[in-house]
Amino acid sequence: MRLIDADALIEFIDAGHLRHPGELAFSELDVVNMLNHAPTAYKQHIVEDELEQLKLDGACNNENCVNCRYYGDCVAGEKREELALDKAIEIVKRGGLDES
Repeated sequence: MRLIDADALIEFIDAGHLRHPGELAFSELDVVNMLNHAPTAYKQHIVEDELEQLKLDGACNNENCVNCRYYGDCVAGEKREELALDKAIEIVKRGGLDES
């Protein structure tokens, strides 16, 4: 299973790529081909890899990190789990796509 970018697919259709003069007409094969070539909006294998790497690396190994959003509230790494969850949420929101 893959999640497709519905907005890109709609833009493709609206741009007139499938229009015949005066009407929008396409066959079942056309629909299948459109779906097969639709850009992916979520890359599951990349998300899985990034989450596995986060699990291996850990969220925080520096108890005195001044860059952490929990600085001042994190004593001896007690907010490590919250930081790990925040990082995991960011990975899932990106969906395996580039951050750009």
